[in-house]
Amino acid sequence: MIEISFFCVIYIKETYQYNRFLRVGDEAELT
Repeated sequence: MIEISFFCVIYIKETYQYNRFLRVGDEAELT
C-alpha cells in the first residue's frame, strides 16, 4: 500500500508539472 501511495504522489506531481508546462507553452504562442 505504501508503494502505491508513493507512486500516486509522484504521478500527480508529474502530471501537474506537465499541465503547467503546456499552459506556459500556450501563453507563449498567444504572445
